Amino acid sequence: MGTLIEGKGNYDLGVHPDWVGNAGITWAMDPLRVGLRGRFVGSYKECADAFLQAEGGGGVCHQDDPTAPANYSRNVSPYYTLDANVAWTLNSGLGTSTISAGVNNLLNVEPARVYNGFAANSDTSAYDYMMRYFYARISHKF
Repeated sequence: MGTLIEGKGNYDLGVHPDWVGNAGITWAMDPLRVGLRGRFVGSYKECADAFLQAEGGGGVCHQDDPTAPANYSRNVSPYYTLDANVAWTLNSGLGTSTISAGVNNLLNVEPARVYNGFAANSDTSAYDYMMRYFYARISHKF
């Protein structure tokens, strides 16, 4: 039989922590709407090589050659971001207009450094590279 390779809790061609989550809350009272959203990417292990094997209930760096030195590994810290937004809706005889604004990554949290990542020493599929940014939008429905 082949070797079972576990990706959960490890960086294995992508971020695979034990826990990932999004949570948000919105308060609305016409014409105002205010929202807050949090995103969480849990910690995981990154190995110097991409070959991982599950042992003892968690992923560890695996070395096929028992005489070779142990592979280097490190724990990547959890990542939290917070987004906030506000919107105001105006009704008229011409339709409904909505003016909205917000900020993503309110706390300006840097993405975790992932040395095996494909771009910029991190992973674009899990982390926000833009850091804190503001936006505004006007939309209209006829």
